Amino acid sequence: MNPDVASAVIGAIAAFIVALLTMVVAKRGKTRAEQKRVRDEFLNPLRLFAEETHYRLEDMFRFEENRALLALPSPAEISRKPSEWFNAHGCYLASTCYLTACLFSSMKRVREGIPYLRLKRAKDTELLSRMLNVSHEFLDDLGIFYLIQHSIGEQMWDGTTRRLLTYRGFCEALQDPVRRVWFDRLLQFYIDVGNGGRLEQLRRAQGALEALSQLLDGGAAIAARKKAELSRWRPDTPRPQLDPAPNSAPS
Repeated sequence: MNPDVASAVIGAIAAFIVALLTMVVAKRGKTRAEQKRVRDEFLNPLRLFAEETHYRLEDMFRFEENRALLALPSPAEISRKPSEWFNAHGCYLASTCYLTACLFSSMKRVREGIPYLRLKRAKDTELLSRMLNVSHEFLDDLGIFYLIQHSIGEQMWDGTTRRLLTYRGFCEALQDPVRRVWFDRLLQFYIDVGNGGRLEQLRRAQGALEALSQLLDGGAAIAARKKAELSRWRPDTPRPQLDPAPNSAPS
């Protein structure tokens, strides 16, 4: 073969291989970027609030005095509370509801995003199934009805900032009777717990959250949280107490 022709053929082949490798690398980079986007935007929030809600439920079982902080006559009373209450004695109830509402919002976003998440079909199905199990544990026994969970999740998402409501924003919503009513089933659920009810239901919810976490990260987030909290709060370690509620605070 003519040396010039041979060189041209080799050069063409080399250029083709380089172009092919470049396409493969670019595609892999795009895939990794898409996977990171999915994790950051959808799966990481779900994993975080599954862990946070799970531990808050565990906290209620470990410290009975915390459950007493949930007891109120009715959700309507919360709208009459001053802002100070949400940062003192009302914080446990409000923050518990906030974490659960964030969980509902994260699950709602994943459900709506499933067609675009590009997960394996079997994992898509299993993820939806485990989220449904979580929802069922909260709706049983006339708890937080399924569509109300969706409604709560929608109200927790600020489409303008593309972020969840802050704790302060959530508390301000509860102070508004018109907005609060859409969270009443969630508030009543935990008020029931404060009055000694739904404890077996909480255990089932914990189990469903553990199963969801197992699928998302092998249960690592919940396991790490348990280890951290147990090392911090040993049985012989006194827990910090809230200051007494001021007598002058409005009810």
